[in-house]
Amino acid sequence: MNLPDWTTFYQLGIFLLSIVVLHNLLFKPMLRVFEARENAFLQPKSQAEQYKSESEALQNKIQSSIQQARDEADKIKTDILKRTALEEAAIVAKAKADALETVNLAKAELENQILAAKSRLESEVGSLANSLATKLLSIGIRRQP
Repeated sequence: MNLPDWTTFYQLGIFLLSIVVLHNLLFKPMLRVFEARENAFLQPKSQAEQYKSESEALQNKIQSSIQQARDEADKIKTDILKRTALEEAAIVAKAKADALETVNLAKAELENQILAAKSRLESEVGSLANSLATKLLSIGIRRQP
């Protein structure tokens, strides 16, 4: 009697059983360890990339804010310079007007003083001429012997 060779089937069964057992006891835990290791590596890397992008966004926002503040400061400076120039022109114009008024008042006062001096001199001219003539005549009379 010839019995079939079951050893091949036994070997195949043992092989399949060992694959199932090794898969559950060795391969699954090993794959979990590999996956955990990969996650442990990738998670910080992705977190670092996220932090980098957040930092770049914040840096851009800060630069934008700084530029906006500079633009606003320039605008304020320009406005102040314009107002200052207008105030300066107004002050200079007022000073010129005041100086011109002072000069005109001084001229008018000087003319009044000149007119007053002329009128006094004109009123005194007659008496001065008489006293001069009297003195000259008295000198002339004394010299004649």
